[in-house]
Amino acid sequence: MKRYGAIAIALAIIFTAAGCKPTVSPTEGAKSSEATMSSFKFEASRNTVLGSTDFDGVYNSLTGTFNVTGLEVGTDITALKATFTVSSGATVAVSGVGQTSGQTANNYSSDLSYVVTAENGTTTKTYKVHVDAPALGLTSFSIDNGTNSTPVPFTIDNTALTI
Repeated sequence: MKRYGAIAIALAIIFTAAGCKPTVSPTEGAKSSEATMSSFKFEASRNTVLGSTDFDGVYNSLTGTFNVTGLEVGTDITALKATFTVSSGATVAVSGVGQTSGQTANNYSSDLSYVVTAENGTTTKTYKVHVDAPALGLTSFSIDNGTNSTPVPFTIDNTALTI
């Protein structure tokens, strides 16, 4: 009889243990809803047109814009690769095209909208990027000889910086 009692107790313990589910914290396994871009810059090492200078974007929280300034006059901004930091697990897209920090080239001739999508796939936040690259200042030049005749035009070479 003792033997059957011991077997019954052992079976009760086994079935009780098998029916228990491990306790899971409510946040364990949950995907983040954080969609933050905390930094944006152009690194010279990834953009040869910048020479040896990195350019950091300054974030304006009122407009949601990273402003990049200080580029030299005439800098080609049509294929720059941005380096940015976003929330863990988040993805980034510009005009629906996925972006990889430090690798994806974009044309910054006009403002771009970077859409950060949180790890949960539903929370998004849009950040604008404005690059202030002054155009070459001199586009035409002529001399009027003061006699109402046709002005003498000159050819401007902005690469060589000559007239």
